[in-house]
Amino acid sequence: MPMTARTHYFTPDSSVVMSCKATGEPSYKWYRDGKVVQSEKDRDGNTLISFDSRSGDLTIPRYSDRFNGEYYCVATIGEAASMSQMQILYETRLPPFDPAADTTITKTAYSYVKLPCSNQGKVVGKDISYNWYLSEFSSVVAMDNGRLFVDLKGDLHFTYVLPGDSSSYRCGCTSLSLKSIRLGNSYNLVVNPTDHRGVTVPVLQYQTNTVKGRLGASARLECFFSGDPTTAVHLPTIKWFDSERKEIQNSYKFELLDNNRALIVKDLQEQDDKSYYCSVFNRIGNTNKSPVYLNVTSKPIWVEAPKTQTIAASTAENPTHAVFTCNARSLSNEAEPDMPIWYINGKEFSSADLDPLKFQRSEDRKTLTVKNLRKPQDIMCVQCRVRNSNGVLMGNACLNVVPPIKVNHCPPKRQDIKKGDRLNLTIQASSDDDNNNPLSYEWIFGNQTYTKLNKPAIMEYNPRTDETYINTSKISNSQYDKLGGEYILRVYNLYDSKICKTLVKLTDTEESPIKVNHCPPKRQDIKKGDRLNLTIQASSDDDNNNPLSYEWIFGNQTYTKLNKPAIMEYNPRTDETYINTSKISNSQYDKLGGEYILRVYNLYDSKICKTLVSLTDTKEPSAVAPSACIDISLICLIIGIVFLISS
Repeated sequence: MPMTARTHYFTPDSSVVMSCKATGEPSYKWYRDGKVVQSEKDRDGNTLISFDSRSGDLTIPRYSDRFNGEYYCVATIGEAASMSQMQILYETRLPPFDPAADTTITKTAYSYVKLPCSNQGKVVGKDISYNWYLSEFSSVVAMDNGRLFVDLKGDLHFTYVLPGDSSSYRCGCTSLSLKSIRLGNSYNLVVNPTDHRGVTVPVLQYQTNTVKGRLGASARLECFFSGDPTTAVHLPTIKWFDSERKEIQNSYKFELLDNNRALIVKDLQEQDDKSYYCSVFNRIGNTNKSPVYLNVTSKPIWVEAPKTQTIAASTAENPTHAVFTCNARSLSNEAEPDMPIWYINGKEFSSADLDPLKFQRSEDRKTLTVKNLRKPQDIMCVQCRVRNSNGVLMGNACLNVVPPIKVNHCPPKRQDIKKGDRLNLTIQASSDDDNNNPLSYEWIFGNQTYTKLNKPAIMEYNPRTDETYINTSKISNSQYDKLGGEYILRVYNLYDSKICKTLVKLTDTEESPIKVNHCPPKRQDIKKGDRLNLTIQASSDDDNNNPLSYEWIFGNQTYTKLNKPAIMEYNPRTDETYINTSKISNSQYDKLGGEYILRVYNLYDSKICKTLVSLTDTKEPSAVAPSACIDISLICLIIGIVFLISS
C-alpha cells in the first residue's frame, strides 16, 4: 500500500496507474474525496477510469483535471481492512498569459527598473520556471553577472539600467514535463543616456514578505536592492542575519545564492519559523535590516499515532478492552487540527451504526475504545484521519484478539501446615493459542521470583500430575521455618497474565512476634519550634519473608511511608520520623494537637504506640462551668466529654 502521503502532478492525456499492494490476498477499493471510485466509460465505450479489485491498480488512461482529488485505497481480508496514506493528484497546467497590450517604459540610465511577469493565469505544477526573452524567442536575457535578477514570481529586476538595455522583453513561463513555454506581453524598454553617474545609497526594491515552507523541505527568501555604483564592482553588498541578528554564512543549514539576494534555508524545522533580515551597503551608505518572515507549515504531526495491538479476549473475571489513540498537533504557530475522523475496517465511524456499548469515542475524539473483546468478531483494523489547513494525516492500526489464559487449578487461598505436610504450589492453566504463544510460570515469595528453570531445590515438580509442591518432610527445620508468608503464582504469555495467591501459616512453630524497640513518649507537650517525635522502631525475626509495614493515624487520616504528608520528615540514618514545627506554618502547627496512633504490622502480627500531643503555646478552650452540672450532672458530664474530644 502507499506508505507515505504524496502529491502527484500529471500532464494532460498521460496514462496514470496507481498501485495498492497489501500482504495476503485482499480485495481492494479506491476512494476519491471520501467516495468509492466507480469505473467509468465515455459514450464511445472508452475507459475513463477503472480499478481492479484483485490487483489493487487504479487506472486513468488519459488524465485530466476532472480526476484531481484526494485518493486512498482500502485493502480487505474477511472483515478486517487497512487503509493507505492519502495520495493527492493534480493536472499540470500552463495556460496562456491573459491578453494585454504591449507596454513602453522609458528610463534614464542608472535608474532601477522592474518588469512584472503579470497576467500568467493559474499555473499548476512542480517544475515551473521563468526566463526572459529579447523579442520573441530571439535569445534569453543574460543576467550580466547579477546586475539583472529574476525573482520567485518571475519579475525581472535591473539593479540599474544602461543604454544598451534598450530592447523588447517578454516573460516566459516554462514547464519541463509539458515541454512547453508560454510568453507574456511585450515590454519595450527605452533607456536614455545621462552624464550623471554618482554613487547613491542602496534602496530596498523587493523582498519576499512572507515565505511558506513545508516541514523538512527548503525555502527561498529573497531581497533585491538598487544602487548606482562608480566602481567596477557594480552590485551593492547584501548580508543576511538570523533572528538574533547574527550574520548568516554558507553552511549545511543555509545557502546564499544570486549575489546573496537569495537565502536558502534547508531541512525546515519548527524552530526555523521566524524572521530573517537582509541588509545592504555600498561605499556611501547602508540600509536598515529588512525582515523576511519564514512561515514553516506542515500537515498535522503525530503526538501519538494509533498502534497495532494483540490482546487476550475477555473473560467473566477479566474483561479486556483495546484503546486506540489518534493525537496529532499542528506546528506551534498554526491553528490546531480538526477533530479526528475514525474508520473501522475502512468504513467511517458512525455512532448510529455501531453499538455504543462496544465502541466508545472520547469527547475530543482522540481515543477510540473497543470494549469487552471477543475472538474472532473483534479482530479488526481501525484508521483515523486528521486534517489542518496544510494537509491530511492518516493513521492505521489493527487489533488481533487471542484466546485468554484459563486457570484450571490454584492452590487454596490459605494453607495451615505443619512439618511433614506437603505445601501445594500448583498452578495449572491452558490456552487455545499455546502452540504459537506458550505459557510461562513464576512463583514469587520473599522478594524472590522463581521459574521452572531456576526453582529452588526444595520445590518439586511432578510432570505426570503437573503438580508443584514442597514436601516439608524432606527439608531441614531452618528451611521449614522460612516457609510462612504469602506466595504469588503467576502464569503468563505474550498477551495475557493470571495469578493465584496462597497464604501459608506454619501451625507448629511459634509465631515470630513483632518486637517494638521504640515508641514516642505517651504525652508530648510542645511549642512552636519544637520537634514532634513520631518515631516507631520495630523488628521481627521473620522480616525477610514477612516484612514490616508502618502506619501513622491522626485526624481520621491514615498515612504510610509512601503517602506521608509533606510536613512529616524521615531520617534514614537514624530511622527517626518527626515534624519540625519550626518549618511549618502557624495554621499547620495549630492542627497538630491530639492523639496519634503509630502502627507496625505484618501478615500475622500488629503492634501500636500512642502519643498525645498538647500545644502549650496555644489558647486552651474554656472548661464547662460547674454550676451548670448541679441537677443534671450525668448529662453535663457527657456534654463536657464530647466538648473535650471535639476540641
